[in-house]
Amino acid sequence: MKPGRIFGRDLPGQFMAARLRAVTSELSTPERVGRGREYAATDAVLSLDVHAGEVTATVLGSRAQPYEVTVRVTPGDGPPARHEVDARCTCPDEPEAAWLLCKHAVAALIMLAGEVAHDPDLLVRWRRPRAGGDPAASTITEPAAPPAPTPVDADAAPSRAITIDALDAILRMPDGAVVPEIPDLEPLPGAPLPGDLDRALTLALDVLRGERCPRDTELDVSG
Repeated sequence: MKPGRIFGRDLPGQFMAARLRAVTSELSTPERVGRGREYAATDAVLSLDVHAGEVTATVLGSRAQPYEVTVRVTPGDGPPARHEVDARCTCPDEPEAAWLLCKHAVAALIMLAGEVAHDPDLLVRWRRPRAGGDPAASTITEPAAPPAPTPVDADAAPSRAITIDALDAILRMPDGAVVPEIPDLEPLPGAPLPGDLDRALTLALDVLRGERCPRDTELDVSG
């Protein structure tokens, strides 16, 4: 059909059409939405056909050959949610994300909203399952949500055991590097180090000097 009916007052599908226009605005960037509105207002949408599960449109763009747009939707009732819409267009525009609509698809949906305002049954037809199609193929799923963080038990004391292998991996010098001379270090007078910290410091210095590289040993600094 040739779209072109405009919004008016007291139309039977006015509310549904307004919701569809709002969803369309969420499905693209402000620049593409603005251009799509210009296309719709200047009769660039040459044809619009509503089928069960999809809308097909021919939209005139910047080239002589019009672009072919297909907008699919999952089966349901009323205007679809953003994640239930998927569009394809023959134009060279490549939006930054797969779910973003090009300006030609935006124009097609705006014109569809205008038709729905006058004839709400068009929306009902669009939300029906595609005839003869695989029901699974008509389902557009939302992007998977990131996994929830692992809950932390506030009452459990964290383990502070440091393995010698881990310490050796952190302090290992690169091949060919020259190990500098490390002077003997002693605690400041009047400020003795706790026993575990003193042993950890001694071990670290031995590893740096290359005098010690023990394996399969665990140093517990949980105190």
